[in-house]
Amino acid sequence: MNKIITPESMAKLVHRIERSAAVEDSMRNICCFVECRYASIVNQNGKKPMVSIQSGRGLRLQNTIYYLDGRMQLLNSEPETLIRKVYDGIPDWADDRLKAIYHAFYDS
Repeated sequence: MNKIITPESMAKLVHRIERSAAVEDSMRNICCFVECRYASIVNQNGKKPMVSIQSGRGLRLQNTIYYLDGRMQLLNSEPETLIRKVYDGIPDWADDRLKAIYHAFYDS
């Protein structure tokens, strides 16, 4: 059975998207390489249980983490995300895509 989107549920969805995409003042000028842990959530039979906790490396740019495998994640949308380590400068594991984003942030 399909869910019907009511005006109330649409308003809640819009509010949730705006809240997760908002950049706070403390996050304005942050650009660094990080190692973090995040919850792996899989949709099973219409429910979204947390399957496991995974770790990954990427570039944190204000409110967003860009991972090495091409994914991106908003920090405000996932409360289970934990930044474990912050690297100074560019580490050796960073690929060309993340380096280009890093240099574009500091060049502007």
